[in-house]
Amino acid sequence: MKRSRYTDSQILSILKQNESGTSVAELCREHAMSDATFYKWRSKYAGITAGGMQKNDLPHCCQLVLIYSTSSAYSILIISFL
Repeated sequence: MKRSRYTDSQILSILKQNESGTSVAELCREHAMSDATFYKWRSKYAGITAGGMQKNDLPHCCQLVLIYSTSSAYSILIISFL
């Protein structure tokens, strides 16, 4: 299976930039991707936020667990593919 050039957090960041008003064409130029890729991401990650990701929000192929520490600035990200 081909590995993605972009991490989930990068994809969510790109989608957030579009929500804040940056055009799709400009984002695609800036990040060297096609507009079809952008629209595929938008349909796949619709309504998902980095802080609010839960198992049920993700596509059926993977599970994501986020663990945040309140006393320090680190988080643990575990992804397991089903």
